[in-house]
Parts: sequence; structure tokens; C-alpha cells
Amino acid sequence: MNAREISARDLRERQADILNQIAYKKGTQFIVTRHGKEAAAIISMKEFHLLEKVMEELEEEMDISDAKKAIKETRKRGSKSLNQLAKELGVDV
Repeated sequence: MNAREISARDLRERQADILNQIAYKKGTQFIVTRHGKEAAAIISMKEFHLLEKVMEELEEEMDISDAKKAIKETRKRGSKSLNQLAKELGVDV
């Protein structure tokens, strides 16, 4: 899928046509430019939801990876019980 570039000015003039292409023509994507620089992307809701799902899965994988690293580091450095920590901090539990 190749996104087509469209200027913000052209988008304003052709918004109904562009939205119809996005909604009904599978794989249609637009990169909106402003003053020659990429400013935004327009994709279908189906692609948006897929992108959201992929991002959530990547976040979960990163969280799992971070948790594994923390567990490994804790095993390497050792850990303390809640009672030991409370005693060191001088608080009651």
C-alpha cells in the first residue's frame, strides 16, 4: 500500500472525494502535507483499528520484556521481605 500525498489545500477542496476513497477503496491512504512537509495521515477506520491493536500488542510485549528484566535483576541483586523493608525504614506494617 502506497500512501498518496495531498496538500492541505487540496484536501479542503476535495474532502468528500478523499473520504469516500478512504472509506470505500481498500488500501487507500493519504499523507497530508502542509507547506511541503508531512503533517498527517488519513487511513480507513479498519486500518486505524488494526494499527491500534498492533500498538497494544507491542506495548504488552514491551511490558513483559521489562517485567522479565526486573525479575532477572531482582534475582541477581536479591530481594527483601516486606517486614525487612519496613524494619529498615522504621515503619510498622
